[in-house]
Amino acid sequence: MRLMFFLIFSAFTIAACQNAPEEKLLADYKVRYIASSQNLTIQAKYKTVIKGKKEVSFKPALGVGVLGKTMEYKSMQGVAPDYYSYDHRTKFPDKIAFQFEDNQHQFVEQSINFKPISSIQIKEKVIRPDSGFTLVWQGDTLRKDEELVILLEIGGETVLKLSKVGQSYGKKVYIRREQLENLQPGKGTITLVQKRYQRYPTESSVSGSYILEYYHLPIETEVKKE
Repeated sequence: MRLMFFLIFSAFTIAACQNAPEEKLLADYKVRYIASSQNLTIQAKYKTVIKGKKEVSFKPALGVGVLGKTMEYKSMQGVAPDYYSYDHRTKFPDKIAFQFEDNQHQFVEQSINFKPISSIQIKEKVIRPDSGFTLVWQGDTLRKDEELVILLEIGGETVLKLSKVGQSYGKKVYIRREQLENLQPGKGTITLVQKRYQRYPTESSVSGSYILEYYHLPIETEVKKE
């Protein structure tokens, strides 16, 4: 009789475990760095997702640490998801690591490794709308999960915005003359914005993604007609 009770109890326990909703913790980060002011802003959001059921905001018990500091908790009073914030003037770090306790009370560290390109310049020295121009740099080539935004300002107004999405084959980007046909002569600046979007592996204990935007120092230039 006891054996029969144990077998029935075990069967119910196994069935309950099999039918239990799958719960997953997701972390989403947004990083923005403005090189001209050395301002680094970071947002971190956490939520638990019960597969096929619902999503619930998650608040790590001991808060969230990054770059040796505790991130500030921002309550949105139900208007939007709550988040953690970091806003400081600093040199851009080689590694951004987040430390927190997950929904299973385990210590977790998630990292963002990003090295911006450097020594950016216009190969032709000036921009000639009739022939195009080439941006060259030092460092890595662009990855397939990256986007390079090119902003040209003249007289305080953005007169050109172009995007190069995906991997670059070499440390350069060529801007064709067809993309410059409406430009007028004048002195201005070019600002490059490197953007990266990457998802963490779904098999990780904490999955999710990050978006990083790095605003490079403006480059002085001049648009000249032939």
